[in-house]
Amino acid sequence: MNDELPQSVKDAWEVHEQDNQLCDSLLLLADAKKAKEEAEANYKKIAKEYQALLEEIGEASHSFVYIDSDKSRTKYKLLGTKVAPTSLTIDEEGLKKELGEEKWKTVSRRVLDRKLLEHAILNDTVNPQALADHSEEVPKTPYVRVTIKELKDDSE
Repeated sequence: MNDELPQSVKDAWEVHEQDNQLCDSLLLLADAKKAKEEAEANYKKIAKEYQALLEEIGEASHSFVYIDSDKSRTKYKLLGTKVAPTSLTIDEEGLKKELGEEKWKTVSRRVLDRKLLEHAILNDTVNPQALADHSEEVPKTPYVRVTIKELKDDSE
């Protein structure tokens, strides 16, 4: 920049350059975010189709080996597994009433402690039927887990 310009003009020019860099960077970030959102939407769509195919054939997973088409010719094993998680909802008040105050204290602090409850069931101090009577298995949204494993040599 011209050394004859006043310092205030030089300072303004630097601020302008920094602002341009920030705008350029923000535009790149916005483009990347949009691409990420599109890729996630596409992944969800394809995963849903894959799950439907697995259900159609009555399988929980499928795998195969493929060789990358690039120059490296790397061999990979792909595994797609339908995961159907659940969570256990416990009616703590009902369980507390059924267990009684003394046993309840062995499986709780202020509220039910699931680790203490599990330990008490394993040690036969709490009847597992009591838990079954006061809990419900709640399904969560199934999803697909994709595992890509690079294979060395001729292993499978």
